Amino acid sequence: MDYGLDGKIVLITGGANGIGAETARLFAEEGAVVIVTYFSSSQSAQQLVQESHHRNYRYPVHAKYLNVNDVESVKAFMSEIEKEIGTVDVLINNAVAPGWSDFDIFSSEPGKFTEMVHTTLNGTYYCTA
Repeated sequence: MDYGLDGKIVLITGGANGIGAETARLFAEEGAVVIVTYFSSSQSAQQLVQESHHRNYRYPVHAKYLNVNDVESVKAFMSEIEKEIGTVDVLINNAVAPGWSDFDIFSSEPGKFTEMVHTTLNGTYYCTA
């Protein structure tokens, strides 16, 4: 089935692992130009890029560092993407704070919950604005 994604630019924040990486693979298989961002998963992001070359997607996956908590960095990043690759057609806000999978509200440091909420909400806002 043709989803009309051929050549569309797809940006997935937090796309180096898990759901983000699987989403990147699916979009790449459909012919999209996929950009994944990472904060602390550089190695996983580069593995995804290498995998995209081996799978012979129409366009290789791009991986770029981004701190979604820093509004100025997000602005500069979006400008860079527009200049280097083009206008983003699809944005998937998937970034979460590092360590979320080990988070336990009863035993984690109080600041960890705040960090998770900040990354999820503010990161989504900064990338979408």
